[in-house]
Amino acid sequence: MKDHVYVTLKNAFLFSISALLVLMSGCDNKIEEGTLTAIIKSVNLVEITGAIIYIDGTICGETSQNGIATISKLEPGQHTIMILAEGYDTYFATITIIPGDQTQTFLLTVHTGSKTGAVMGRVLNAETGQPVAGATVTVDGFPALQTTTDSEGKYRLENVPSGNQTIRATKSGFIDGFTDAWIHDSFDNPVNVVIYP
Repeated sequence: MKDHVYVTLKNAFLFSISALLVLMSGCDNKIEEGTLTAIIKSVNLVEITGAIIYIDGTICGETSQNGIATISKLEPGQHTIMILAEGYDTYFATITIIPGDQTQTFLLTVHTGSKTGAVMGRVLNAETGQPVAGATVTVDGFPALQTTTDSEGKYRLENVPSGNQTIRATKSGFIDGFTDAWIHDSFDNPVNVVIYP
């Protein structure tokens, strides 16, 4: 009977040790992250400086003068990449990240003006910094594109032609204000406008 109890306790002890070793080994099996070196060029192979890179909707990097940006700590697997650069159409693609380092070149198409994006933001009082409700927001050269700010001074305009645009705000009692901005196609472009009382 004593021998039986001893063997049972011994087996239980060995099982506990084995389970602990399995758990400890699991802690060491961390997923190796990936690092992407993105080379951004035009279709004519000209390096693009200042291109903004989004991974899964989050800004992750901006290209330097040689058109290169390095993005680290990416989980292996498929991700959506979006690249914005002034003078070029918005770039979308699905990429596959592998553990370790990888380099990939992305070619952007020169903007042709045939696409549209959305513009969103606030109209603000230049003296107080407070939002201005009831201001009219337009796009110069496109009188049909017009909206009014809400109680928080917010506005949103859809189907704004991509490229350089002037977003203008007006309200009685204020001096008109405007902001020149590059509107990226297929993107919500944040543009605030300041007006003076």
